[in-house]
Amino acid sequence: MALKFSVAFEAEEPHLYFEPVRLARLGGLWSVQIYEHLPYSPAWPVVFHIASTCDAIRLGPVTVPVFLYSPEQLARYVRLLLKIATRGVVLGISRGAFAELLGYKVDRSRERVVWFIRRLGELLNDIFAENRLVIYVGTSGPKLAYEVAAIPYVNGIIVDSLWNEKYAEKMRKIIDESCTTAGRDPREVELVARPYLVIDNDIALAVEVSRHLLKIVGKSKLLEEAGIVDTKPSEFSSMEEFKRVYGKLVACGNRETLLEESKALGRAGVNHIVFGVPRMKMAARYVAEVALLAASW
Repeated sequence: MALKFSVAFEAEEPHLYFEPVRLARLGGLWSVQIYEHLPYSPAWPVVFHIASTCDAIRLGPVTVPVFLYSPEQLARYVRLLLKIATRGVVLGISRGAFAELLGYKVDRSRERVVWFIRRLGELLNDIFAENRLVIYVGTSGPKLAYEVAAIPYVNGIIVDSLWNEKYAEKMRKIIDESCTTAGRDPREVELVARPYLVIDNDIALAVEVSRHLLKIVGKSKLLEEAGIVDTKPSEFSSMEEFKRVYGKLVACGNRETLLEESKALGRAGVNHIVFGVPRMKMAARYVAEVALLAASW
């Protein structure tokens, strides 16, 4: 059973990326992905910076909120990035988190996301045959996952904070049913888990990550499936206590534990794991750990 491994970073100062990306490439990771989260720097400039210094690994922004760009604007960026990132481009699209920071209401509906993806496909239709562009749709919602999995050029469903094999099984079943109904081979559509990673028993970082992901996932079914009812930030005295609460949303533990949990996700139907790195100042250490995990697979 093959499983792909990647890493995802928040968009910060461009000079921080050279060493982590080098390690990701040397470690054989499948891609480097940059979150497009409003509280951080824009992902696209960082992606272009990385591509200009290291084109030997797939990269791109994920998951781009549909309220930040038009399909026409995004298509232009993708075409330019494909000229620079010769290994390939990963593009994620989603409803988007942190919309409230804009200060006005935006359309984050399922209908808007589906229209956006279909329109983007029309604009990029001539390049799909090259097989250098991978399009993921970010959602933990069954309805959106079912609808977009049927779109021929959607390569996968990416689920933030997915570290729960039971929910992975549900999402995999939804993808498979959608593909079968649409006449697609279910193997064409990946289920991608993208949990934040916490290593070294760093409880302070774990608490920070839990607060951050509560803002991202909102009222996601993932919380219900993880048994989390109280969505107010909590304090924890140990990693064991933290893992009892957030162990199905955040990947944490030593390499042996992470390897076993990765295998469980793989058996549940996950094809690709993207580990989110909480802070860029620790990115090199985290990428090296993910590379060793991938090598142990």
